Amino acid sequence: MGFTESQVNQRLETSIADILKFNREDLLVFKGSTSDTGRLYNEVAAAFVYDHIDKFKAINKHYRKASYKTNKYKKYSKNQSNLNTEKQLNLALYRQREFSVGTIIDAQMPLFKDFHHKHLGKVGNLLYTPANELFLLNAKIASTEQTLLRYIVEGMIARRLVDKKKLLSDFELPADTTIKFAPLIFKGSSPHRELLQSRPNLHHLMAVLDLSIFVIENDYKPYKINRYSYNDYPELLNAVQEGATESAKGVE
Repeated sequence: MGFTESQVNQRLETSIADILKFNREDLLVFKGSTSDTGRLYNEVAAAFVYDHIDKFKAINKHYRKASYKTNKYKKYSKNQSNLNTEKQLNLALYRQREFSVGTIIDAQMPLFKDFHHKHLGKVGNLLYTPANELFLLNAKIASTEQTLLRYIVEGMIARRLVDKKKLLSDFELPADTTIKFAPLIFKGSSPHRELLQSRPNLHHLMAVLDLSIFVIENDYKPYKINRYSYNDYPELLNAVQEGATESAKGVE
């Protein structure tokens, strides 16, 4: 027996009380539907996240003493082709470095060093674009069964935790660089298919956040990455038009 829509919202309400662990909430990835209204768990959760964006905006940045810049991957083999883990994918993209959308300047960037925040993990890749943007990329392997919503939540948390001044200083980037977050997914993967399905709440959330989507178009080297916005996906564009009367609450 599944959850009712009310039970889903109650559970999410409990989880978001500890917002730095909210990305671990299983309802962000559950694939089923509510037992009473038949709505996808993911759609109910997406609406919940939209309604609670202010809680993400209230997250305080983490003042990190150690450098954000990592140097321990310089010995990583350029010939490694096995991409069975996110780390392997992050490092393969870092080694390729140059893409039409910009330059990958780091991989596996730590957010925290202490054990108690281990669940927040690392930022998979940093992408610097010609438009003076620095993207915190949440890269996932082609076989992932995770959802776009979890990637979005992880990105919202990471963006608020990052100390912008120090991050830009550590990588010697201009002080006026804009820092954003974005999912990086393979074409044809489970999260990529969500872009093509009817997910109005998820798509509206993405549009309100003005979220870019980076897609790896091929599964062989050299990798080709394209950047998309809601204007490039009919389902996302429809979500924007349907929600045009609602106020934007972007997480900066």
